[in-house]
Parts: sequence; C-alpha cells; structure tokens
Amino acid sequence: MKQYLVLLMSILQISLFSETTLFEWKEESLNPFDELVVSWNAQRPIVGEYAISVSVKCNEWSEELPYAVWGADGQCTFTSIAKNAPVRTNEDTIELLQGAKATGFKVKVEARNGASLEHLRWLHATHVDSALFKEKVILDESWKGQESVVIPVKGRSQMALSHPRNMSICSPTSTSAVVSYLKGEDYPAVDFAAKVWDAGFDIYGNWIFAAAESSSFLGKQYNCYVTRFDSFEVIYANLKRGLPSVVSVRGELTGAIHPYTSGHLIAVIGYDAERDRILCMDPGYASDNETHVAYDRLEFLRACARRGYIAYCFDIGN
Repeated sequence: MKQYLVLLMSILQISLFSETTLFEWKEESLNPFDELVVSWNAQRPIVGEYAISVSVKCNEWSEELPYAVWGADGQCTFTSIAKNAPVRTNEDTIELLQGAKATGFKVKVEARNGASLEHLRWLHATHVDSALFKEKVILDESWKGQESVVIPVKGRSQMALSHPRNMSICSPTSTSAVVSYLKGEDYPAVDFAAKVWDAGFDIYGNWIFAAAESSSFLGKQYNCYVTRFDSFEVIYANLKRGLPSVVSVRGELTGAIHPYTSGHLIAVIGYDAERDRILCMDPGYASDNETHVAYDRLEFLRACARRGYIAYCFDIGN
C-alpha cells in the first residue's frame, strides 16, 4: 500500500493572485496498482462546486474521467469507463480492469460556477495492488498493544435517529460522532448524512464524501482521508495520539447486534490490552447508550479484511 499527499498552501497563494480555477497533480513511476482512492480537504464552496477528474497511466495515459462533483448544493460520483484504457471510475474508487495495472495518476480539481480554490488545502491518494495487498495483510496471532487506550467518543445510534433510511446511515452516524468529539462541537448525524448523500448512487456511505465533509467541518486543525490500513498498529498508533478512526466491517462479530452481511461502518475508539479487544462505537445498536462495545481483535480484523481494510482516518493538520 502506498499513500501520497500534496500540500496546496503555497500553490493556492499563487492561484489566488492569478485567479486560477484549476489545480492539477501528477505522479509517475509508481509501483503497479489497480485501485486508487483520492481524498481532498477543503472548506465546502459557498457557491459553485469542485469537479474532480482523474486519469491513470497504463502503457499510455488514459483519457480523463469524471470522479466527483462536490459543491454548495450537493455532491455526486460517477461510473465512467475510459475508451482508450481498461480503467473506470466507480463511486469512491478508480479501478483498473481486465487485470491491468497502472504506474501513475493525474488528478484535476476545477473550481466552477463561482467556486474558488482558496480553501482547498490538500489532496491525498491511496493506491494498492489488490492482489499483493491482500497477501500482505496477515493477522498476527500474538500481537498485543503495549497498553490500553480509550477515547471518550459519545455513543450515537443510527437506529434511534429520526431518518427514513436510518438502516443505511452507519457511515454518517459513526463519522459525525468522531468529528463531534474532535472539534468539541456537536454535528448531528442526520445533518451530516444530508451533506454526504451521493446523488449519483443514492447512498449515504460514500467514503470520499465522508472525508470531505469531515474536513469542511473540522477545518485546518485536522486532515481527513480515506485509506486501506495494513495492520492494527496503524489504527492503534492513531488511538495513542487521541485520534479515532472509522472502519468498514462485514460478516459476523461475536456480540454484535446482528451479522453485518453488507458493509457497516464503525468508529474505533480504543483498545483493551488485557482482553485483546478493540473498543468501538457501533451505531448499529438500538440506543446511544448501547453503542460502546468491545470486539475480539482478530475477529474484528477479519471482518475488516472482508471490506479490504478501508478506513476514514484523521490526523493533526499542518
């Protein structure tokens, strides 16, 4: 797994002076990959929107494909297949098809209809070779954290919310609980859900929109991004710094309210070293005061593996 980020502060100072509405980021000569996820940190435009597009380098550069539109009046992602290369955008991801691999990517952010790049702070990209990534992630039977840690994220149940699709809003419920804790200011889950609803797919669980809205709410103090983690040490290191994560699980978890047969997003808020359990705020329970639960670490990581170890991570901003 490789991750890249580009800081935009100095570039944006130039773009403000020249009134530029376009930013492009290119990386080449990378290890071969077949999946790319791009996150951005910005204040949501007051007017207009950002249009994010991508292309990847196989033997040659693919045509530019629409990835996401994020703006004052909503957001959407796309499914779009390149005509000149085996690559497509598909909701949160850029995917290589037919066994193809890419060794480079280009991301373009265009401010349209009155939007400005002034508040675009940075971009983050995670790319993986899915076959090698799955082989790399080994569940160490003997690993235990050096000490217990718990972060006091308040319980938040999606089932207790007054929302017509509360069964489908685990991502905004978990993420709004985390960002409310980090900022010390409540962001109601229903309001967060409205800000991450993907009009292109009619879903509330779009990964990149969860990161973008988190960044818009938290501001420069935090960086928010989507990644695929390759060990619990990554999550544990963040916990030690007081930083929860939101991860996706699938399948059975002993003690869970029911099997999560499709993707379910849970906030990881601590680790119990004595019992080797991961402490979670699981929004699937019926009431807020039931959502603080502890899952066996290995069983939990196997549930994460079924979803490719996807996570929303938070870091201290620059």
